[in-house]
Amino acid sequence: VTANVNPSNGNADIIETGYSIERVITDYRTEKVVIRYTFLEYKDQKTGELFFVQHPDVPNKGIFGKNVIALANTMHFEYRVTLQGVADMFTNVFGIPMTAPTVQELCNRAVEMAIPEYENIHAKLQASPVANADETGSNQNGKPEWLWGFFTPMLAFFVFFP
Repeated sequence: VTANVNPSNGNADIIETGYSIERVITDYRTEKVVIRYTFLEYKDQKTGELFFVQHPDVPNKGIFGKNVIALANTMHFEYRVTLQGVADMFTNVFGIPMTAPTVQELCNRAVEMAIPEYENIHAKLQASPVANADETGSNQNGKPEWLWGFFTPMLAFFVFFP
């Protein structure tokens, strides 16, 4: 880093002394990325079925990408940021306008994407020769609820019952 003037008084009559210091700075950059995808329609010659091609980076619905969906869910569930807090973070930090109901919808979409893996774990648990179980009760807004956990050495499966 160089200087043309003395920052304390504005004097331009300065020379380098030969002495320097080094500083290593860690920082981050938030960058909104907007990509336009064009999906081509195809026709199956045997069945006549029309369909559009899929892209692995594009969720099945909506305008928000997988990174937005993942970060919204991580902030809300892992770090317990309110829906409005998550929306404010996206709007004010990332420049992605969002409302609390939109964050809720992003959470719902993540659940939809996780259902096949959840069902796969359930099937593996049922096929396991041995499983352990635990039950914990709680009271949410005056109503009893239960959390059941089923475990093998390699699997954990949780079920909530209101």
